[in-house]
Amino acid sequence: FYSIVFFLASQYIFSDTFDSIKGYWHGFGLILEIKECEEKFCAEIDHIFVSEGKNPMDVLDKNNQDKKLRSRTLVGSNMLFDFDKNPDSKGSFSGKIYNPENGKSYKAKIQLLENDALEIKGCVTVICQKAGEYDPNKHFQGWAFKIARFQMMKHLTNSKRNKIQFSTDLLEEV
Repeated sequence: FYSIVFFLASQYIFSDTFDSIKGYWHGFGLILEIKECEEKFCAEIDHIFVSEGKNPMDVLDKNNQDKKLRSRTLVGSNMLFDFDKNPDSKGSFSGKIYNPENGKSYKAKIQLLENDALEIKGCVTVICQKAGEYDPNKHFQGWAFKIARFQMMKHLTNSKRNKIQFSTDLLEEV
């Protein structure tokens, strides 16, 4: 049950750089440049792959929590930031990842794997976003299912115009 409800997003991206996480990396439909940013590491979006005829510079940060930044292009924006220069005992670097789909940032870890792939892990699900609200003295599964139920109810409310809908009976069973 936890594997369905509690999910860590992991994306593997590859590079020709083998000795460091600094450099250019391809993944997420874009090219990132991981570089030093003052006392930390960050990753700036260098290029976004878009459909033919579309300009990557026209892809805006339209969901940013800061309304003033919604008109900026995503190219040149930091997707990864505040990463420590020194890895932990497992070889992971800790920092934050920005999700332009909802304009929020989350804790993340980066690790260079033995196959020279860069693994980026970050918690981006609703369960992870609400983790600070969880009371460890209560039953986790019940809390998680309650969040899932509210998400389905929200979806139902937002999709009333669609021809395909969840039945209220199905939502009550969940």
